[in-house]
Amino acid sequence: MNSTPNYDRFVVPNRPLRTFKAMTKPTTADDTFECQAGNLEEVVAYHKLLNYHQAPMDREFSLSKLRVKIHDNRITGTFPGMEKFLFNEHSFAQVCKSVLGGYTSTFVKRCGTYTPETAGLMEDIFRHFLSDDSLKDKEEFFRFVWIRNPRFPTQRIRMLRAKLSTGYGEFSDPTMLEALMSHDEYRNLPVLEHSVSDHQTTLRLALEEVPPIIPMKKPIPMLQLCNSPVGLRSLRGDAAIWTAICTNGMVNITNTSTFKRQHRGNASDIAQIFENRLEHIRTATAKMMQDYGQAQKIKVVWEKEGVKDDKLAAMVHTGRVLKTAKTKEKRLTNRMIANAQDAFASPLIASEKDTLGSIVDAITLAAQKQSQDMQSMMESLASRVLFDSLEKAKKEESSKIKIPLPFSLITPEA
Repeated sequence: MNSTPNYDRFVVPNRPLRTFKAMTKPTTADDTFECQAGNLEEVVAYHKLLNYHQAPMDREFSLSKLRVKIHDNRITGTFPGMEKFLFNEHSFAQVCKSVLGGYTSTFVKRCGTYTPETAGLMEDIFRHFLSDDSLKDKEEFFRFVWIRNPRFPTQRIRMLRAKLSTGYGEFSDPTMLEALMSHDEYRNLPVLEHSVSDHQTTLRLALEEVPPIIPMKKPIPMLQLCNSPVGLRSLRGDAAIWTAICTNGMVNITNTSTFKRQHRGNASDIAQIFENRLEHIRTATAKMMQDYGQAQKIKVVWEKEGVKDDKLAAMVHTGRVLKTAKTKEKRLTNRMIANAQDAFASPLIASEKDTLGSIVDAITLAAQKQSQDMQSMMESLASRVLFDSLEKAKKEESSKIKIPLPFSLITPEA
């Protein structure tokens, strides 16, 4: 490999570095899709190249040594012995929380970019709080990477990617990929999605062969892996399923199908636990496939409440399902609900809209238009709607089941 960094491959902070999705498009037949998946070797090669060019560097400093400069609508920082560096959203929010307490990073940015006077005021505020004695003896780790300079594309500049605690256990994306590549049963799995942002990597692997032509109704068992090498989120693995309808997934949210591990301890210990849990997650996808298949057979009877148009009634009640379904994450916005309602009118779902499965598909189809975090939340919500509904259907033991969500279920006739 060429030892001279190619600055063209550096990335501007706070933008996705790479997003790959298995390409799907309808064939001449209405019920099949062409599909082209990726492979794990390409993912490994990308992360090696990214790691080479960004050259992550961890340095230990006391926050009291930090100096913040706000000039010309740009916030930069310096530590002793280092040139100035940029912040990303995550690292600046961390610094503001540690140093300024009640001042949020959004507030600081707004004040610091209005006028030279307000910028100078915010610099003075930083200088005052950074001089606090409580910060002087506290050493912390700071991770820096090289990026392309946003203002001078032919040059590079350091960016503070994260402030790490002393108990942070390093488990990088290359380490995660090495663990996968060391097992024959995972090395050749097709890649359905690979996305990399400034603070998280998501990898979705099909647990069976992905044919070049996929029936629209056929779900594919999937292993989803998420890792945040800057400690923003835990290392996580989930059992999931993927469909060509929306090229999105539905993530299982039960404890038995999820692996979650904070970045604490050494990398070898984390890797061992990670590898041991992979098979449990893989097994859980079989049950998830059965549940999704059952959802395709369960009919939904909408309570019309005076609305004569069946489709409109279905869309109205779908919005209520999304609003009332319990979830630990924040509520869906009205725009997300509207997107899910619009998804019901999609030709991909319209013919199946009288089933519980169509609700799940509409939610995941609408998730395509959301950010990475919101997409994950909507996919988890789709899973919760599915499993809660199936559980209530089993308990009722009736051909017509009333449930708290605003629709009734009719099970298939025996």
